[in-house]
Order: sequence, then structure tokens, then C-alpha cells
Amino acid sequence: MIFVTVGGQKPFDRLIECVDHWAADRVLPSDAVLAQIGKGATVPSYIESVLSLAPAEYRKCVERSRLIIAHAGMGLILTAVDASKPILVMPRIARYGEQARRHTRPSGRWTGSPKATSTPSFSSRGA
Repeated sequence: MIFVTVGGQKPFDRLIECVDHWAADRVLPSDAVLAQIGKGATVPSYIESVLSLAPAEYRKCVERSRLIIAHAGMGLILTAVDASKPILVMPRIARYGEQARRHTRPSGRWTGSPKATSTPSFSSRGA
């Protein structure tokens, strides 16, 4: 399973849109991708999603995953590294109203793990 998470503090529609767009072009088993999407405006069409997960269920998703795709929050990066899971991070970008400060972009560039990868500043909005 690929586990996608936006974290617990705020939605991250751009991340969910990107993963959903990727999944649209593939034939995937129904349980291939699970996304914790928060209270964003985007409801994905091609991946399974939940608004939130209890901490125990969240840990199970991390343990069951073969890849984690997430915002560039340092807590989640450390969780993935601790669980020996590869992680792809997409930093929130202030100009899209996704964060108030630019603190996750450095986290996205430095992950501390050879299994972690940061995306470029991709926008599904065409920017």
C-alpha cells in the first residue's frame, strides 16, 4: 500500500490532487493507495481516502505501507525513517496559501535518509 498523508494540522489539496491525478492513469488494486486527506476541498476520485486516522490506525498504515507520500513535516519524515519506510515529500508552498512560513521547504530538501525523496515544487494548478 502507498500511504498518503497531509498531516493533522491543515489540508493539502495540491498533494492530494497530484496523487489522485497520478492514480487516474494507472490500473491499481482498490487498496493500492490510502490517503489521509484532512478537511480539504479535494475529494479524490481514484484513491481511497479518509479525513483522519486515530493514532493507532495511523501507525498501522505506516507499518503496512511500502511507500509514504506526505507533506514535508519533520515529524512525519522522522516517523518514516524510524519505520524504515521510503518517503516522498512535497513541501507546502506559501504562495499557494498552504503555509504561513517557509519552514517545510528546507525539510523537503534535507531528509536525512537515502530512502527519502523530495518532489520539485510541482503544481497541479499549472503554476
